[in-house]
Amino acid sequence: MHIESGLCAEHIFSFLTQTHIELLKDFFEFDGTLTRYCSVTEKSVDICSFEYIVAPFSRPIWIPSVLQLGCRLKHLDISGIYTDVSLDCLKDCPLTFLDLSESLISDLSSLAKCPLQTLNIPNSRVKNLDALQSMPLTRLDLHWNIHIACLEPIKNCPITYLDLYNAPSIRELPQFSCLTYLDLSSNLKIKSIEPLSKCPLMFLSLMVNHEISSLKGLENCPIEFLDLSSNDKIDTLEPLSACTTLRYLNLQNTELIKSVQSLQNCSQLTFLDLSRCEIADLSPLRHSTELFTKENVLLLKKNT
Repeated sequence: MHIESGLCAEHIFSFLTQTHIELLKDFFEFDGTLTRYCSVTEKSVDICSFEYIVAPFSRPIWIPSVLQLGCRLKHLDISGIYTDVSLDCLKDCPLTFLDLSESLISDLSSLAKCPLQTLNIPNSRVKNLDALQSMPLTRLDLHWNIHIACLEPIKNCPITYLDLYNAPSIRELPQFSCLTYLDLSSNLKIKSIEPLSKCPLMFLSLMVNHEISSLKGLENCPIEFLDLSSNDKIDTLEPLSACTTLRYLNLQNTELIKSVQSLQNCSQLTFLDLSRCEIADLSPLRHSTELFTKENVLLLKKNT
């Protein structure tokens, strides 16, 4: 069962069995419209059949009551919870999705046996990832998380999506093997992407990244999207010479890059931004015929 905030109670009821309706009526104090679940009583009800609970920014007083009864819980969104609630009651849940964004929950150790596949903990108080090391985790969002410093516990997880946007405490990447999406925008500590060399990486953002000075590691990646905008350390695109799958490249405000010679084999380019950079010779791009069609984009605004 999935409840979205702001929906009329009657609309929600139309999707539920009569049993569920009665349980909800007992548990929630409806006032005609659900606004972030309205107000919730502390009354205990049997919601063991529920698999989805979506309650962002809800009142923390009722969270423990719900969790203790969620033995079949697979999807839980309690983002924005402003108290450090224990997750011990989730240890035997078949939980695959958990969103703790902007919450004060700090300890994940109780989740060690959960089959989590997606975990969102941006701007949260979570301090380490030790409990995740044996999980089938494929998606992890850590953006704006200032506490986590080490990714080593998740190096063997089958992670395909990793968001490290402005995660200032992480200093290095482990050798992931399944990663296809990585956002390192505004990351202030990671200095190398070489551990990505064996990843089937398709998306990489190094926007406003002032530490990474080389694209070494991308040579064998099937990269399609690469954002280097406002990177002030990278001075060559040479590692991209074999990246024939590249379709999107943003070089805006990359003053050290002087040549696109290494892109001569990137025939599938459909977007290239050369705004505010020092590249003058575009002849190496003559084979990138897709780039010059009406539907696609070549931005050449100089020094604007």
